[in-house]
Amino acid sequence: MTARRPGPGGASAGLSGLVWLAVWQARVGPMAAAPSPAGCEAWAASDECLSNPAFMWAECAPACEGRGLVEPWAALDAQVRSRQ
Repeated sequence: MTARRPGPGGASAGLSGLVWLAVWQARVGPMAAAPSPAGCEAWAASDECLSNPAFMWAECAPACEGRGLVEPWAALDAQVRSRQ
């Protein structure tokens, strides 16, 4: 009798996914985490709120507001609300 290796639906199916993830992370790096408040503050100080507004206002709005900036879409949102 010979030992059989589990196939795609066998016991090692979940393990192969974990192995693939470990290899991918080793090549690409760990998955990005949410920005930290300190990172947001540093980016806001380097004018990222103006040069990268979609990301900064979605992820770091308090840091942008702390620099006296107003969300770029706030005026448009107010116009839309006034017409409803």
